[in-house]
This record gives sequence, structure tokens and C-alpha cells, in this order.
Amino acid sequence: MKEPYPLKIDCYSHIIPPRYGKEIAERFPAIFNQQILPCPTLYDLDARFRVMDRYEPLRQVLTLGRVPTEHLAGPKEAAELARIANDEMAELVSRHRDRFCGALATVSMTDMDEALKETDRCIKDLRFNGVYIHTPVDERPLDDVGVLQDARHVLPVALLAG
Repeated sequence: MKEPYPLKIDCYSHIIPPRYGKEIAERFPAIFNQQILPCPTLYDLDARFRVMDRYEPLRQVLTLGRVPTEHLAGPKEAAELARIANDEMAELVSRHRDRFCGALATVSMTDMDEALKETDRCIKDLRFNGVYIHTPVDERPLDDVGVLQDARHVLPVALLAG
């Protein structure tokens, strides 16, 4: 390939934003230690940037990494964790436009009203590029939980089958 290389966009780039990671470490230390701590590029921006520099020009669309919020906590706390993560991903995109070109909203799928409100907020206020959803939801398929019945936005929906 001849230089300059064409821009590459990693649209499935997991991250654990620092403040969100601190919340997970405090509330769920075993999960943090087992699933997040072993992978520094999830939470250490300097480590992430060193890897990204090897593949320049590279930009990432951020998605929340590892354990879905609804697998960590009940509906209310999971929705709160999603808001924390989304706010911080928006800040990271804004602060590092040379590294991150967008983010996909994370929503807790155990409370559909909250999930739809958070989707609205992320798309309208935070200017996210789409939504990232883990499936199944409480061992139920998406069409059973009603998430796709209220299509308020025309946007990408990234599904992670688990």
C-alpha cells in the first residue's frame, strides 16, 4: 500500500471510560478485576493511543466494553450506569476528535422506557451515531422485549449476540 494510507474507522471499539471504570471497580470489584483490569487498552487512554498510533490514520467509534450494564445491576442502577458511560464517552469524543469520530449509545435493556429516553438523549443531545445493544435481554429475544417497536430514530443499531 502506498502512503498516505486511507483513513481507517474502527466502528466497534470497546472502551471503559475512566470514571465509569471507577464506578464499576467500586460497585463490582470482582467483575472489574476479572474482566476489565486484564485489558489496559479498555481503560488506559495512553495505552489505547499507543496501539492506535501503529495504525494511523485510524479513528474509533466508541462502544462500551465488556459487561452490559443490565448484567451488572437492576434496572434503575443499570440505567444510571449507562448514563454515566454515555456522558463520559461523549466527553472523550469531544476532547479527542483526532482519535474518536463518534460513539454508540449504551442503554440498559431491562427498562424499555429508560432505554428509549436514553436513546433520545444520546442521539439528540450527545450527537451519538447509533445504539449498541447486547442480546439476548434476560434470555429473551429482542422482539419479545419491545425494543424495536418504538423506532423514533433512523440510526444504526449494533447488536452483540451473547
